[in-house]
Amino acid sequence: MRGLRFGEIARAVGPWVGALGWALSRVLELKSNDLLPLEVTLIEPVAGEPQVGREIERLGFAKLAAFALPEFTGDNATHVYLDHAGTTLAEAVWLKTPGGERSTVAFSSMVEGGPLTRLRTVEAWRDAPLDPPPGWQVRAQGGALTERAAGHRAALAALAGAPVRLEPASLLDYLHASHLEATRHAQARGAYEVAEPELVEALFAAKGLVREGDAGAPQVVAEVP
Repeated sequence: MRGLRFGEIARAVGPWVGALGWALSRVLELKSNDLLPLEVTLIEPVAGEPQVGREIERLGFAKLAAFALPEFTGDNATHVYLDHAGTTLAEAVWLKTPGGERSTVAFSSMVEGGPLTRLRTVEAWRDAPLDPPPGWQVRAQGGALTERAAGHRAALAALAGAPVRLEPASLLDYLHASHLEATRHAQARGAYEVAEPELVEALFAAKGLVREGDAGAPQVVAEVP
């Protein structure tokens, strides 16, 4: 928490609790929960459909992938959809943490030829409380899913630069690059701590995961440089 800014804490938990957290982080030597294996690329396929899946498809999106990512602070599942134009992703995310469960949908697009490289629309600021890397624009918009999708597309059309057309074959590469860029940015300014190797091993064991090429569940793919 010592690496977080007041605005980031306030976005995550609200201004009053955020003020208390910010003050405590400057007084106490707190250990952040935002530990993560920085250089791990891991995709664990998951089954099932989110409740909002049909609504996303009615908005002109087709499902491409569904996976979970390893985290120290809870469980998650993400179902990714690509619109017919190939320029906007819809990510239906389910999160389970010590604070409870939450489902949300975020929209994201890449841009080339302008000052911004990525545009992301989240339902609420607590879904993306950290300040983004340079070249990223994050916007929060509540309301119906239809309105949020339209708002993202309108914001994308208003940007200088052309939307990048994503191909299904390169989807995981895009998601990995985006995740790694955001993670490295947060780690460089002290908002994240890099997990120690023994913690990563414990995470793998707790989630029942194996590295690519190891004996075990064949569906799990992990690369650890």
